[in-house]
Amino acid sequence: MIRLYEKKDAPELLAIYTHYVQETVVTFDTKVPTLTEYESKIDQIMETAPCFVCELAGRVVGYAYAAPYRDKGAYQWTKELTVYVDGNYQKQKIGTALYIALVDVLKLQRYRHLVVAITLPNIPSVGFHQRMGFLPVGVFENVGMKFGKGYRVGWYQLALQDMYEPAEPILPYRPLLQQAEGQKALIRGANRILA
Repeated sequence: MIRLYEKKDAPELLAIYTHYVQETVVTFDTKVPTLTEYESKIDQIMETAPCFVCELAGRVVGYAYAAPYRDKGAYQWTKELTVYVDGNYQKQKIGTALYIALVDVLKLQRYRHLVVAITLPNIPSVGFHQRMGFLPVGVFENVGMKFGKGYRVGWYQLALQDMYEPAEPILPYRPLLQQAEGQKALIRGANRILA
């Protein structure tokens, strides 16, 4: 099931994230946040865009959210996507399911562009994002230092609207999720796991 994050999910999200902080360079966080800090982060993100979780057999096994790209007003139509999947559930289309639901809802909200930052090299993540329609737009050389080594970061972008169309006000996502199109987005995402 793909559904909206609830406060009770925070410990499971943090448990998934802890692995990525301590064992990988997928995130450049070097210290695991406290549960309170992580709850606060997700709450702030959810002021303008959803955080979706994938629940299997009553357990959260992955999540995805759309954070602000930058805090300047002109960037309000752009979101930076993030997805994390429990290592025991990799290669089960969970990331794809979460992204499909999230991107569909962001389109309904009238966001115009989505960006992702990928620590390189990461062939699986690059391939995943390119299959989702993201295009490479640039690479920053050695901008992150973790585990005593410098890493490159590739930036990828997905346009949700024609760039020549005027920007429309962003719509709140909660009412959209109650409507048919919002429900279809969640179902379309969930169906990817079953496909």
